[in-house]
Amino acid sequence: MTNPVNAQKRALVVDDDDTVMEHITKMLGTRGFSVAQEFDGMAALQRCRAEKFDVVICDIRMPRLSGISFLRNLRQSEMNSAVPGDSPNGQPHQALGVVMMSSLGDNATKREIIAAGTPYFLLKPVTGAALDAVLVSIGLGAQQVDAAS
Repeated sequence: MTNPVNAQKRALVVDDDDTVMEHITKMLGTRGFSVAQEFDGMAALQRCRAEKFDVVICDIRMPRLSGISFLRNLRQSEMNSAVPGDSPNGQPHQALGVVMMSSLGDNATKREIIAAGTPYFLLKPVTGAALDAVLVSIGLGAQQVDAAS
């Protein structure tokens, strides 16, 4: 069963841990998202440049390119490609919603992700309630549709 509000929403989950990636993918799927997966920041950055996503949920510590470096590079790419008024409705360009996740929930980590370009953070292990809260904060209005997640 999917949530019609998010029926066309696309998410990219980035984590080098298969178990975490499958857990997040399953939770997003029960919320009506179409989900793609990548195992490192470099592959995720290439994917974001080639495809449109509504949200990216990305681990901080990964091989090849860390989540923080991925976010910095993504935000730089967005600034370089944004043209004032380039959205279909004439509104200013809106940055892609990126949620960083980590098992480290200390203030230094949170400050680092804010400085890199997003205020959104999930502490591992990610719960359905925490995921819903961050999706609502981004403006995707997700609702839990499977009580088991």
